[in-house]
Amino acid sequence: MKRLLLINLILTTLTVAVAGCDEDGPVDGYSGDSDSDSDSDSDSDSDSDTDSDGDTDSDSDSDTDSDTDTDVTANPPSYGSGTTMDVHDMADWVNSQRQGYEPHDRYWGIPFSNDHFHAVFTWPIVMTWDDGTAAIAQNEADSIASGNAPSLTSVEGGIIYISGPCTSPHMVHTSEGTMSSVNPFMRMAAYYHDFGGEGPVLDKIGIGASDNGDGSTAWVLAFN
Repeated sequence: MKRLLLINLILTTLTVAVAGCDEDGPVDGYSGDSDSDSDSDSDSDSDSDTDSDGDTDSDSDSDTDSDTDTDVTANPPSYGSGTTMDVHDMADWVNSQRQGYEPHDRYWGIPFSNDHFHAVFTWPIVMTWDDGTAAIAQNEADSIASGNAPSLTSVEGGIIYISGPCTSPHMVHTSEGTMSSVNPFMRMAAYYHDFGGEGPVLDKIGIGASDNGDGSTAWVLAFN
């Protein structure tokens, strides 16, 4: 019995080390993030000036430069209450946002949960439509439109819902109004999101949409 407990403890330790995306972030991300976890206090202190400057710059760039650099419409057309946009059109629009934010640093994890910007690109900028991924997104959208709570983590006061870090598929639920590129939560959650090598490489996109019955739409973006 003691031997079995010891083996289980070793396996648990190894599993945590492999699945550490929600703690340590991308393995080749900003040196300051990885150094602060492994280096001594004196090393992390000496690195902090450089790292904090880099993080501050990237944050300010994400709010200012990326908006002005994006050559696409800030707001997607509405669904069910104006210009009709089907799921394929929305996928194209999301890809256009990712193209517009290609020069930006990547982000992993829940938006604003920590400083999770990094410079490791593993996902393609343009995702390929996939029917299987779309079916997953549509099931979630139908469930939400039927009155069920999203099976995702609430951010921005329940306006946006997002999958946990480094899970596949990576899903984001919101309405078309919130999907505006001026919303930093959406930018971090979808438009320059990338697990950075710590989680799976996702290259497919599928979109689900359901009419809420009040002129609004439940949208679910799924990357797989």
